[in-house]
Amino acid sequence: MKLKAKNFKGVSALVMILGITSIAIAIVVTLSLITYFESNSTFLRQKSSEALLIAESGVYDALYKISQNKNINIPDGYSLDFENGQATITIEKNMDESGPMPGFFMINSTGSTKAVIGKANKELEVKAAIDETSGKITIISWKEVEVITGTPTTTSTPQLAVRSTTITGVSITSDSGHGGTTNYTQDIAQGTTVSLTAPTIPGYTFSNWSGYISSTSTTISFSMPANDTICIANYEQLFAIGPYRKKITIDHNKVDENLTDFPVLVKLTSDNFDFSKARSDGYDIRFTASDGETLLKYERERHDATNELAEYWVKIPSVSSTADTEFYIYYGKSDATDGADPTNVWDSNFKARYSMKDLTTNMIEDSTPNNNDGTKKAANEPIEADGQIAKAQSFDGSNDYVSIPASQSFASANLTISAWINANDFAQWRGLFYIYEAPLTDYLIIRNNGSSLQLLIEDNNATKVNLATPSFGTSTWVNIVFVQDGTGWKYYKDGMEKTLTGTNSGYCTSHLTVNNVRIGYSSWSLNYFNGLIDEVRISSVARSSAWIKASYNSGNNTLLKYLKEETLFSRRGIFYVPINTSNFFHFFR
Repeated sequence: MKLKAKNFKGVSALVMILGITSIAIAIVVTLSLITYFESNSTFLRQKSSEALLIAESGVYDALYKISQNKNINIPDGYSLDFENGQATITIEKNMDESGPMPGFFMINSTGSTKAVIGKANKELEVKAAIDETSGKITIISWKEVEVITGTPTTTSTPQLAVRSTTITGVSITSDSGHGGTTNYTQDIAQGTTVSLTAPTIPGYTFSNWSGYISSTSTTISFSMPANDTICIANYEQLFAIGPYRKKITIDHNKVDENLTDFPVLVKLTSDNFDFSKARSDGYDIRFTASDGETLLKYERERHDATNELAEYWVKIPSVSSTADTEFYIYYGKSDATDGADPTNVWDSNFKARYSMKDLTTNMIEDSTPNNNDGTKKAANEPIEADGQIAKAQSFDGSNDYVSIPASQSFASANLTISAWINANDFAQWRGLFYIYEAPLTDYLIIRNNGSSLQLLIEDNNATKVNLATPSFGTSTWVNIVFVQDGTGWKYYKDGMEKTLTGTNSGYCTSHLTVNNVRIGYSSWSLNYFNGLIDEVRISSVARSSAWIKASYNSGNNTLLKYLKEETLFSRRGIFYVPINTSNFFHFFR
């Protein structure tokens, strides 16, 4: 019995040993499998990156060949061998006869790794054109298609790999909960409904989805298949408008209500802008909305690279009073042409807008499409001088004025007249602004006599409006605005409404049937202004108090905040290769 008991104990011990050994083996095998799968996944990603670099090298080789031979055409392709793979390249000339430039080329480059398992292929499709005279090569488009071949990872749950080209770090949203930041991979059970949405990326345009799903829609939806699957969001960078940009914000705390089509002053100095990175003439300056893509209309009032001073007026479609409004300034494109569009900066309610800088020594220009340009009394009478915003006109108080011809564009029941003024004196009546049909009988005058600023309107010798407000000091810039809103007149000084005294019987329009306008003069005892006048605007609408306040803050350069400079890098851009040389410069910005 003891012997039998001993034998039983031996058997039990053997069973325990075998059980423990089996468990240990299982653990080792499991850990090995996990390590294998993780390594295999990492290996595939590595091979994919290598294949992309090989494909890119093939593109650069093709571009070099084009720079050496503008008539090259290799539709049957050629190959380049690398230590870790091979590139197969085709060059086809004039595949698109409607291409944007002579010498259009289509380049296809496929990079392949040499690995036996898990090898990867990357295909690049590049459209380029060469200027056959200068040798400048322009990259029209750069598209990437990814295909992973070889033995797929063996898992019980298929994987979804989401990629993006030509950029990474794209935040993919998903109603089904399968979003993430590219590049990413998720385990998703077979048959699960998957939705993916590619977002708008500043400076890029979404092209299409490729891989498992081919679609030009930003949102795709599908049922997860049994095998590992890849979806690629393809982007193309917009044609480069400059490798540098700054975000600019409009301080909503200085905006009392939402504004539409508001012209905002962007004032550049050495404190907020590196003039060495922009063209000396400012032709490379561009402005976009917060998306970094939508171009905004702008007027260049001045760009003085030598003294590092510049002023631009930018039309902002919508300015919020509850959150800071963001937009961008782009610069640094050395071959840029002038993109300014002054007449479209000022909305249709502006009937005249004068920066008061010289168009010539005899004229000042109306920025609006109404062409209400002004003529000086004579050359340099008044004379251009430094103003509140870039340049102004300096009136001598003796005989200087600016005359604007008759224009029906000024005939309006509602009216807003504004200007920045800096008076030398008010020793006598000084005329600022004068609209008349018949001198001394039908007129609108803005004038100052040292103790009061006056708005005077007469219709057939009958006084309709005779308004006065306390005057302001000399040798200082002041923003004045008079507004007719259909019921009466209002006056604003430096963005704030002020009390008016005198007769306010409403606005008469008979004197505006045929209009003549003079700046710096009134017919009342031949009064001439003595001092500086800048930024004169006439609108056929009653501007709101919020608009007037924001305009003052803009002209006083307190409305905007300038953020840090950003440097942009692009695959899609321009590089220059002189013909018949061996020099090769990648992506000149």
